Amino acid sequence: MLPKLTRIDKDLDRWFKERKDASFPMHDAARGELPYPERYLRVGQALAPYHSVVEKGALLRSAQESRITIMRQIKKQHSGSMLKSALSAFTQCDPLVYLNNHGQSHVRRVNQRVSELLSHFKSPITPYEAYLLFCGIQFHDVGNIFGRTEHESKCKEIMEKHCRQIIKDAVERDTIVRIATAHGGYYSGERDTIQALRKLQRLFEQPVREQLLAALLRFADELADDSSRAARVEHFNLPWRHGLCARTDEADTCLTKFTNGR
Repeated sequence: MLPKLTRIDKDLDRWFKERKDASFPMHDAARGELPYPERYLRVGQALAPYHSVVEKGALLRSAQESRITIMRQIKKQHSGSMLKSALSAFTQCDPLVYLNNHGQSHVRRVNQRVSELLSHFKSPITPYEAYLLFCGIQFHDVGNIFGRTEHESKCKEIMEKHCRQIIKDAVERDTIVRIATAHGGYYSGERDTIQALRKLQRLFEQPVREQLLAALLRFADELADDSSRAARVEHFNLPWRHGLCARTDEADTCLTKFTNGR
């Protein structure tokens, strides 16, 4: 059963910071547990080093993987004089992933888009759900530092390495990871990864709607795919073309499905 909720008529980040301690689950200061707004702030600080270099990490990993693959093909298919031609062709190709902005400015943009979405909800989310959603947004793209492929699945590794002492409860950590990882990838071969999440559960006597939170993150992430994420490179003659492929229709379906039109 959800508590009585009122419309959020201001920026979600400001609204979240204004909530009193009684709005959140109890925390045990004796165990070193932080109040939830402070906990979220610490998560952002812990992930800041990842956010600052996440695109560079994806770029370097894609270069390494592509180079290894191409060199193996060259060794298998060519020798002698043909090897020189193959190496020349190799230097002409561009095996890199040029990733748009996935750092702290993107996190702020997704937060802003979530605020805009929730302003249309008659029954929005609880302060604790806002905390889980904010943490999920912080985590959702940091896995790109290990490479673009299956980046969403790297969240748990980073969570356990850097935030275990900030978020001490394992169930809460796993909930955040599930919300974050559902923004991409596949579940049982399907792009609808949100179907695997819980529609409603109780965590620390608080209602948590994983599907709704994940749908909000995924849709806000797509809406944040605007020109602000692109590097300012119009004055340079660069050897690649880049475009934008938004899946807003898919995200919209997810959001509609799991909010029942609210």
